[in-house]
Amino acid sequence: MRRGFSLVEALISLVILAVVLLVLGASIMMSHAMAMRTSQQENALWLAGEALDALERGGLPPSSIHPYSLSCSSQDVSGDRVLVVVVSWDSASGARSLRFERVVPSDPALKVN
Repeated sequence: MRRGFSLVEALISLVILAVVLLVLGASIMMSHAMAMRTSQQENALWLAGEALDALERGGLPPSSIHPYSLSCSSQDVSGDRVLVVVVSWDSASGARSLRFERVVPSDPALKVN
């Protein structure tokens, strides 16, 4: 009886190894893409918070901070002010945007700190 591996066994081992490496590589790429998307969303959230704070104080938020662009509006609803900020940016998966709203009560006693 011979010792060692036959050619068929070696080829099967190589195919299994190739499949495992492809799956591992794909999972690393997906993980990186998800981390980038999360980072972009965190930056958009921070920027929207800063813009909402500036609008609430009566100031003007920046119109854009590369690669993000902001669209801000304020409207009166039942005596309260509704502040709306939309943050848009281009990502690897296409154009993305997030919308944030804040209600500023007309009565200062109702304001939440």
